[in-house]
Amino acid sequence: MVKESQAHSEEDKKKRELVDARNQADSLAYSIEKLLKENADKVPEAEKKPIEEAVAEMRKIAEGDDAAAIKRGLERLQGLSHKLAETLYKQTAQGPGAGAPPPPEAGAKPGDGNVVDAEYTVKN
Repeated sequence: MVKESQAHSEEDKKKRELVDARNQADSLAYSIEKLLKENADKVPEAEKKPIEEAVAEMRKIAEGDDAAAIKRGLERLQGLSHKLAETLYKQTAQGPGAGAPPPPEAGAKPGDGNVVDAEYTVKN
């Protein structure tokens, strides 16, 4: 049994790589689809269409048995996902008041607020 196991170790390794690549592809495709769906109004159609096509192509490639092709597809899809994230970040950064703290209330002094300074004791 040990000899048989050793004889098939390379085959098992290749199957493992294929399964891992398929899982990564499926996970990335799902994440990108979810991100696009949640931010559909923030992503221009010109950018959305190539990403959707790449996701569909990735899913098709992942059905095959070529781990190298899946990895190449993953790299392409990751590049597009980074570009998408950059677009969404720019959209968020350009929003009104993005990254700025809210303005102080009129007549408020620094340190004013609903802070209560109190002492307490613990009874045994």
